[in-house]
Amino acid sequence: MSAILCSSCGKELEDDNINFCISCGGLFCSDEFDNNSELCQECVKNGCTSLF
Repeated sequence: MSAILCSSCGKELEDDNINFCISCGGLFCSDEFDNNSELCQECVKNGCTSLF
């Protein structure tokens, strides 16, 4: 089974540390994710919003 990696920093994600960005659809570690907006840091920086 291959490891799941953070879409931004490449860190290996653990089951309790996988965050799904509702804008770009990437999987991110907690360091690269904003829980309040449910967006990755890159989407927050670019002013993105949810696709849904």
